[in-house]
Amino acid sequence: MNFETVERCGRTYIVKNGVESAAFVEKRRRSWYLYDSVIAAVVPSEDEGITRIANAMDDWYTVAQAAEVLVELGAFDAPPSTQMVCTWAREGKFPGAFKARQRGSGGSWRISEAGIEAFVAERRER
Repeated sequence: MNFETVERCGRTYIVKNGVESAAFVEKRRRSWYLYDSVIAAVVPSEDEGITRIANAMDDWYTVAQAAEVLVELGAFDAPPSTQMVCTWAREGKFPGAFKARQRGSGGSWRISEAGIEAFVAERRER
């Protein structure tokens, strides 16, 4: 599984393809706690908490990656242009897609696997 971790104020967050988890792992006293919006679980180790968060996170794709996945799912014979995928994301055709902001730039789109699947399903219904 491809992900990174980032630590802020004693909390460990997961970052998958530029998307940071809302959930985090934190050590309190002698135990590790996995937090979502509230305490979700006491876990035996930081690694266990990180693994649980990463497994629960959706897979997110860049625009170029999403274009390739659209071909893999049979929606297109060849990858659509990245400009076209950006347009579809801007128009809301990929539910949940958002721009990952980066310093000094407008950001880049992140599209969830579920959003791509919804887009493909809609195309098939037409």
